[in-house]
Amino acid sequence: MRKTGIVALALLIGGGHAQMTSAQAVNQLTAEEQRDGWQLLSDGSTMNGWTQKEMARWVVEDGAFVPVLNSGLGFLATNGVYENFHLRVDFWEDDVANGGVFLRTPAEGAINMSNAFEINIFDAHTQWPTGSINEFSRAARPNTQLKWNTYDITVEGQRVRVVLNGVPTAEIYATNRLSRGPIALQYVGAGVIRYRNVRIKTL
Repeated sequence: MRKTGIVALALLIGGGHAQMTSAQAVNQLTAEEQRDGWQLLSDGSTMNGWTQKEMARWVVEDGAFVPVLNSGLGFLATNGVYENFHLRVDFWEDDVANGGVFLRTPAEGAINMSNAFEINIFDAHTQWPTGSINEFSRAARPNTQLKWNTYDITVEGQRVRVVLNGVPTAEIYATNRLSRGPIALQYVGAGVIRYRNVRIKTL
């Protein structure tokens, strides 16, 4: 990404930063989360505990995981494997970005919506917009572009429940996916998307 683009993006995102983080410091657990046994998966400065997969290249910028612009489709996946859990992740997208949060992904090989649960991030998708569980449950038309948003996702047994910015958007019971696996953040190869405050509580 050119330096001018980075500066412009930083100024744009900075406007929404206070809106999302006034009650919580970035990449830090709240006192309540610490008491409840949450674990922080993003430290805001490294990609420790994560592995880049497929073409996209990732960096840490301003406390967020950021795929390099136009570096191709790919994922940033946890080294840890999770079965039943409560996951929270903040994300920011521009008006062309396409990404998602993938759950119970294969530890080896390709990751896609046919072998994992995909919680979509793509407002313009005509069938599965942001807040949807791709191929399973469609969310109402969202408005998440150009601001920080929070996914609150519960995966327990056959149940997957998605809450976006405090509003429930999708819930399913499904048996045709893996029972456990890494969590992966997706970049489809165009636009700007950022992920931060990734935290998890095992159930």
